[in-house]
Amino acid sequence: MGLIKICPVCNEKNEITQMNCSKCNNNIADISPVDENDLNNKVVKEENENITTIIFSCMNKKFEIESGDIIGRKGVKIDCSNIKTVSREHIRVEKKGNEWFIEDLGSSNGTFLNEKKCEEYKQYKIKEGDKISLAGDLLIEVEKEG
Repeated sequence: MGLIKICPVCNEKNEITQMNCSKCNNNIADISPVDENDLNNKVVKEENENITTIIFSCMNKKFEIESGDIIGRKGVKIDCSNIKTVSREHIRVEKKGNEWFIEDLGSSNGTFLNEKKCEEYKQYKIKEGDKISLAGDLLIEVEKEG
């Protein structure tokens, strides 16, 4: 079949010209193409592997976030590098059991959960429908728990 890009988040096969994954919208611009015929020789996530994610919606896009992901100007999943009020490492998202949490990592301009300011280095439970604001400039909506 030829060269393709494999999304490291959801394991979707994408055309090599795609900048974002067609399934989860993860940025795949820097992913090296692989020969689809050689996939059996590559290390690729097993289809039955249980990847537990949460969907964040912001900037008119959806992002699959995994436990341990850090969101900020330096983040990989959500590109907010042009929002200077957002810290380089603004929040961490973690899953404990069946619950999801965010933690402000000492950001300069704060994190707000449903319009209430979060304390630094304290975990806050999040759920579907919650609204997270980074520095008052980047609004994230929790769309789906998984």
